Amino acid sequence: MIELGCNYSLELMCLIKSDRVKIDWIKLSKEHQFHEQFVSVNKLRPALLHFVPCITSTSFPEGWNAETLNKAIEKCKSPHIALHMRANRRDLKLPLSQKEFLNSVVELIEEKKLSYCKEILVENMPSTCLPSGYEALADPEFIKVVCEICDIGICLDVAHAEISAFHRNESIEEYINKLPLHRVKEIHLSNPQEINGELKDTHESLNERNYEFLLSILEKTSPRIVTLEYGGEGSDYNGKSDILKIENQLNRLTQIINK
Repeated sequence: MIELGCNYSLELMCLIKSDRVKIDWIKLSKEHQFHEQFVSVNKLRPALLHFVPCITSTSFPEGWNAETLNKAIEKCKSPHIALHMRANRRDLKLPLSQKEFLNSVVELIEEKKLSYCKEILVENMPSTCLPSGYEALADPEFIKVVCEICDIGICLDVAHAEISAFHRNESIEEYINKLPLHRVKEIHLSNPQEINGELKDTHESLNERNYEFLLSILEKTSPRIVTLEYGGEGSDYNGKSDILKIENQLNRLTQIINK
């Protein structure tokens, strides 16, 4: 049975405590708020820790290291951790040939597999967040090769895929079908927003189009978890953590994954 996750928010805590939604996992993605948020969720649900370094980075969030991250992952009972397929400009010594770039990414992933206490997944990122020289990280065929060589799963972020497909002048179906769909372990859901003719990863609430597309994806994949990435704390989520919208989206997703 597919399990359901959702971004941490005060509104979600209220819904869980009043038994208005059925949910299996709470996603914690703010490293500076982790300890406070973990206290809130600890006795309610297990948590998906989601702020490990990106795929090419060898540094850690401020105040964290491999040991403290692993302890947090164990405390959360996360079944896996998803690493963003993104980079900082100076992570690798560019320029590199295609083969050299692939080998560098594979080597870093293999190091991370040894560093963390749980299975690692790679999460596809929108091409718009990548610095020059790292565009391959958003190429679905490159992601597929990396996953096959490293024998790892994928966290499929549908909004990220839609944005990348938009900038590649292809449909989201074409983009996603090039990914290793048999390796999808988790699916992230939110609705990107078109701003000035471009799609942006603004984590809007889901609409009917998103639900219909999820149904089509579930025909091709067997994820353990589907996670709603709507709602949260802080300025990033101003106006995007409406309690009724969270409730309605989670209840609709529950119906879909239980079909």
